[in-house]
Amino acid sequence: MTTVAYDGRYLATDSQATGSDGEIAPGEYTKIALVEGTFKGEPLVAIAYAGNPFPREEYLDWVAAGAKREEYSEDWDGLMGMIVTNANAYYIDYKGFSMRSNSIAAMGSGQTYALSAMYLGRGAAQAVHHAIQRDAYSGGSIKMLDCQSEQPSIQIVSQEESGKW
Repeated sequence: MTTVAYDGRYLATDSQATGSDGEIAPGEYTKIALVEGTFKGEPLVAIAYAGNPFPREEYLDWVAAGAKREEYSEDWDGLMGMIVTNANAYYIDYKGFSMRSNSIAAMGSGQTYALSAMYLGRGAAQAVHHAIQRDAYSGGSIKMLDCQSEQPSIQIVSQEESGKW
């Protein structure tokens, strides 16, 4: 259970892993991966994921190869992704179907909180911070990627920094 937010430039996630039983796993997790390849003819930048993390590498390979629905594995049920290209964000549901968003997008258990913050003019990191404060299944530090950077890298943003509205 997670919060992922995209504001048209920045992709941000929480870093807490919460099991289906509600138990919080120790440590922090990076839920953003830089990916090379194309999706729907657009160059890929990154993918953020929520849900079952165990088939992650196979899932990332599937995305990098174009995320063809007919090649979706049932082993990935419960894993959702937000694919960011150089032009759009795409939400891939737990059955491999995609939906496009060219502005703001969010997914995970904190999705409603993150979307409300972004509709009120906040950025992706601030939206994840907002969700962490309200969603029991999101937490930890905030990890963020500038999707328009020439050399994208995942940054850690403290909740104190992201909470400055």
